[in-house]
Amino acid sequence: MRVRDEVLSCVAYLYGTFKGDQRPVGTAWFAAHQPSTDPEQPSPVLTVSARHVIEGIARESDDGVIRIAVNDAVASTRRTFDTDANDWAFHPSDTAADVAVFRGPTNLAGTSSLAYEIGGAGLVTRATMAEENIGIGDEVFISGLFVSHVGRLRNEPIVRVGNIASIPAERVTTRLGDADVFLVEMRSLGGLSGSPAFVHEPLRKFNILDHVKFSAFREEPGFALLGMVQGHFEMPPLMLDPERVNMGIAIITPAVKIVEAIEALAGT
Repeated sequence: MRVRDEVLSCVAYLYGTFKGDQRPVGTAWFAAHQPSTDPEQPSPVLTVSARHVIEGIARESDDGVIRIAVNDAVASTRRTFDTDANDWAFHPSDTAADVAVFRGPTNLAGTSSLAYEIGGAGLVTRATMAEENIGIGDEVFISGLFVSHVGRLRNEPIVRVGNIASIPAERVTTRLGDADVFLVEMRSLGGLSGSPAFVHEPLRKFNILDHVKFSAFREEPGFALLGMVQGHFEMPPLMLDPERVNMGIAIITPAVKIVEAIEALAGT
């Protein structure tokens, strides 16, 4: 199924400085979510990524600065915004949830970026999976950083497509501990950590809300947010072959964990 071009506009690249060299190491994306406590308030634009990406840059980079890179709306160049690891909030109670939300407001003015509206019909939960008959084999796509072609002047994110492989009833062992996740048949590469993951649905349609937000609504074939890429499983190294092999199963942090982190941040 055709992936909307706007999906590429909700992602950004996260840079760190390593031995004096700035390198892109992961993906972030822009979300707009209306906290359920006050539906009259306008939805703020937030920056979301994977916790392990933020912690990795903070731990291993020269200065601990996490740089968010987006495309300028007019010029053929990137814009960057510097943040500190302390500017990011994690899930308030689930330490295995691989979610990080930037604490500060995100201003997309002057950029070509859009924010995905994750409230209501644009969000996949286990309940909506049952209601909408979403399950094993349904098509999933992600958008994010391809480290082998970042783009010289502007971000050039890629899209990868796969299928839901498992909706585990039990928590799955991940690098952050036993976590509630979805498993997707898709080869997740370095740099795609933090990428938004969408599922195609038979009864939804894409709709532009305004110049900085977009969402999905029930009517025609479209998509909704399944979650965010954490990483992938690897085969353990063999005695004769020390290289780890990507098993082709991506780990997806559920969208509900992202919403919980956002709403906890809004309440602080």
